[in-house]
Amino acid sequence: LCCRGVAAVVKVSPTTCITEHHLFHLVCLNRELLDIAYHEIQMYTPSYFEQAHGDRNRTYRFVAYRKFVWWIWRRLGRFNRVRLPCCVVAMIRKHFPSETYTGFQ
Repeated sequence: LCCRGVAAVVKVSPTTCITEHHLFHLVCLNRELLDIAYHEIQMYTPSYFEQAHGDRNRTYRFVAYRKFVWWIWRRLGRFNRVRLPCCVVAMIRKHFPSETYTGFQ
């Protein structure tokens, strides 16, 4: 799914890929802001991070995905999901890589 095919993304970034938008880097890749968001999420729903305990990059990825959704769509509502554009997922994974992922062998 390309970000150019998502109407809500095009509204925010009409001419370029959303990952080139200056707010994308602030909202989704800034470790200090992701730490603040992490503590906010943990306060309301601590069970979200039980599986990621000890894996800081996994936590950053999770929070970055959540912050991207909030930035573009605001609140989706309980059990509502959206598919993230592949460029967004790739950029977040690049900045916060998995320690165990090896790719196709």
